[in-house]
Amino acid sequence: MFKPLLHWLPCELFDMNSNNMVFPERVHNVSFEYIADIDLYKKERPFQLLRTPSEQIPTGKLSNIQTVWHGGVEVEDVRPYKESLSFNKEGFIVLDHASSVGTRTQEDLMKKDLEDMTELLRVELQADKTICYDVRMRLNGTDRKCERVSEDRTKAVRPVSLAHTDHTKEGGMRRIRRHLSAEERSKYLSGEYHCRIYNMWKPLVPVIEDNALAICEPGSVEKHDLLYVDRVTEDWAGEIYYIKHNPQQKWRWLKRQRKDEILVFMAFDSSMGDQLTFCPHASFDIPEAPLDAQPRKSVEMRVITFTKI
Repeated sequence: MFKPLLHWLPCELFDMNSNNMVFPERVHNVSFEYIADIDLYKKERPFQLLRTPSEQIPTGKLSNIQTVWHGGVEVEDVRPYKESLSFNKEGFIVLDHASSVGTRTQEDLMKKDLEDMTELLRVELQADKTICYDVRMRLNGTDRKCERVSEDRTKAVRPVSLAHTDHTKEGGMRRIRRHLSAEERSKYLSGEYHCRIYNMWKPLVPVIEDNALAICEPGSVEKHDLLYVDRVTEDWAGEIYYIKHNPQQKWRWLKRQRKDEILVFMAFDSSMGDQLTFCPHASFDIPEAPLDAQPRKSVEMRVITFTKI
């Protein structure tokens, strides 16, 4: 007796919500930038000083980061199973929601838009508390040096092509503590709450055509793929992971993402053990982009959430 087809189909090929077959499309010739796997990092820790070069700290002393590009990376389109995405497997979800965030730069209107988006996430996650602590706009083709010196969140900077996470396990907790009062630390860092950081990412153009965001499945990343990196500004010493290339890593994207589609990925998880549970990510140039493609413009929000265990 034959078993039902569902019993042996890979789960991503069957949409449990609609009971329909789905066939993900894969782009096979994507190029990503990774941190180089070199002996230097066995002797000294990778670092970046995000500041304007000066006589005391010339350009050559601002960073020891060396990178390498790898082509032929496969990236899977999640659109056929967009409704089935989860934080536990792929590390991200997509919310259908129209928002003016990133389009209104007057302080009061921007504040209102950020509050609306933060509340959207709070309701979606059933979180007890949410804090939006940063917003950033990006425009493809912008000078790569701009992000080093710009603290103006209404000014668009270049997309980041280097595969990375926004935090390490230790660095994420320091970031969270920074945005809490003493009373809030006592409550939310007591061990009774999951503490997480999410990135909410959406286009500011009708459709993404030339440069997109790719998310790497956390479970496909091995411990030795991660390198601790210090990123230091005038007022903050952050810690992130840069990612070394590994052909076992699984990358995904949302093809032709629209401005009313919000990609939400986990950027930090306090419950992480030995296996990475939050998402490496990077921008990439879409190989089949039309010559007259509108340059990508996007906005991203970083939101801390607390959910009772």
